[in-house]
Amino acid sequence: MLQSGAKLLCVSDLLFLGRKTIEETRNLLHWLDTEEGFGKMGVCGLSMGGVHAAMVGSLHPTPIATLPFLSPHSAVVAFCEGILKHGTAWEALREYLAMLAMLSSI
Repeated sequence: MLQSGAKLLCVSDLLFLGRKTIEETRNLLHWLDTEEGFGKMGVCGLSMGGVHAAMVGSLHPTPIATLPFLSPHSAVVAFCEGILKHGTAWEALREYLAMLAMLSSI
């Protein structure tokens, strides 16, 4: 990735970030269980971290305590009504989606 700092270059980078966070947490839990002998474990997270904690809890092969704290059901409010609406390149996203729609109709 070509990202520098906290600002993501592409919308898809947000999905990549979430996937890697979930995979890394699952691997860490597996290591804690098999290598270090921790039995009862849990995950928690705040906001988007809560969504990721819920995903980890649902994907873990054994029962695990899960606390998704202040987790939204959707990111729509944050990106469309919150502060992030000012940091999103909406016109570039519209052009990209229009291009995808055009290509899918061919």
